[in-house]
Amino acid sequence: MSAVTKAQIDAIVGRPYGIELEYPEDPKDGILAYVVEWPSCFAAGMTREEAIQELDGAMRAMVAFHLERGLEIPEPSSRYGGTVVVQMPKSLHRRVMTRAKREGVSMNQFIATTLAEAIGPAAREPALRRERPLRVATRKR
Repeated sequence: MSAVTKAQIDAIVGRPYGIELEYPEDPKDGILAYVVEWPSCFAAGMTREEAIQELDGAMRAMVAFHLERGLEIPEPSSRYGGTVVVQMPKSLHRRVMTRAKREGVSMNQFIATTLAEAIGPAAREPALRRERPLRVATRKR
């Protein structure tokens, strides 16, 4: 085990991780906040601000634990720019282009839509509604 510094923890916690908030049907149940790229890192609070503040503490504890033991720390998903280069056989390229033209969309839009349909919607808890992810660049204590 190596000594972990506050600066190391701050640098990792300060990365632009996606934070999602889940609100139950009954507001008395509080709000769940979790790190999108690190779903096992979560916390709850009665308000949005409290949930995010609690999540900051949970993140710091998890980061310290992982650093001390040399465990992997996930990268923020914001590093995924949405561009992927795909090489395919000419015959598949022709089929994709033909289908896209038939549907009146670009080949890029056709591929993105087909991929999204193949993967399906993100799993959600039925009794919760999810807010769009927040990008948290820095957190102050």
